[in-house]
Amino acid sequence: MKTLEEPPPHVKFLLATTDPQKLPPTILSRCLQFNLKRLPLEEIIQHLTKIVDDEGIQYETQALRLLAQAADGSLRDALSLLDQAIAYGAGNLSSEDVGSMLGSLDQNVVLELIKGLAANDAPGVLQQISQLAEQNPDFVTVLGDMLSLLQQIALAQVVPATVEAPDGEAILQLAKQLSPENVQLFYQIALLGRRDLPLAPEPRGGFEMLMLRMLAFRPDNAQVQQAPKAPTYAIPSPVTSERVSTQVAEPPPTSSGADDWKSIANSLEVTGMLKQLAINCELKQRESKTWHFSLAPEHKILLSPERKKKIEDLLKKRYSDLQSVQIRVEHPETETPAIAQQRIQESRQEYAVKVVDNDPFVIYMKEKCQAQIHNVQLSVSP
Repeated sequence: MKTLEEPPPHVKFLLATTDPQKLPPTILSRCLQFNLKRLPLEEIIQHLTKIVDDEGIQYETQALRLLAQAADGSLRDALSLLDQAIAYGAGNLSSEDVGSMLGSLDQNVVLELIKGLAANDAPGVLQQISQLAEQNPDFVTVLGDMLSLLQQIALAQVVPATVEAPDGEAILQLAKQLSPENVQLFYQIALLGRRDLPLAPEPRGGFEMLMLRMLAFRPDNAQVQQAPKAPTYAIPSPVTSERVSTQVAEPPPTSSGADDWKSIANSLEVTGMLKQLAINCELKQRESKTWHFSLAPEHKILLSPERKKKIEDLLKKRYSDLQSVQIRVEHPETETPAIAQQRIQESRQEYAVKVVDNDPFVIYMKEKCQAQIHNVQLSVSP
């Protein structure tokens, strides 16, 4: 330790480690650090291939791929594993021997599990798990292999050219069979399940529950129909903080009295049944001392002497010349305030649905993810 901390002038130490944080700070402070990048998988395979070719060792390409994957970007670890695999296989490198030595699973086993999920075949998935359990695997490792395969499937859905052999054809087939949202959901469930699997009472039971969760909570694409392509027309500018205002043209009133009554009825400081009586009435005639109203027969339950008297008193406070109010039950000839409010609300709702349907993000979600809009609600300020 003393020599490392205070080396002689003519001595240079070259230290290599995968865990520099374990070195004492007194040593790290005296070192010039170079962080070496992990080697790509294909580069490690090429290097291992050159070695076994030069040594005249019989090998399978898949066996070298398994060794390179286990090395996790470290050429030093790959060479150590290569020596062990050669000794384990008595001078030959087969994928079966290497897989047995590493304790890894056949990729076909993981592929069959994903195929079962894609087909929504619960009995088949449980049968695959039963056969898998006979090999006494590490189910955390199995989940890691599943995550790796799901990542390749997701990449194949976006950029098919990234798929490489082996198993490239099977991955492309699964990429077509599974929807993107299913792949993302399976990946998230597997990722969280890998974290929580040690908490399960028994690894196989925890793994089975995780697979059943994928089957239970997957999106039901069978009931989703392809949304029709939205027509192309002008899309309004997005509104952030300001309320969307809709200009709804009022139809020309048949009489000035009906038009005036809409504003008068909505300005009356009343609520409940009294408010409903006021807005469902039509002002048919406005004489100097008497106002004549019509109330539709379907709303006659709103009319009572007490409510009529309250309406009359409120109007007398505003109009001193008014002496009486007459309300007859008959079909109105013009639009009542209640009908006008309903028409304006329907127009605003129609406008809001149109704005949402033509939003670029909504159009993208409909086309790419088969999204559907079931309801558009307007927020009403008090």
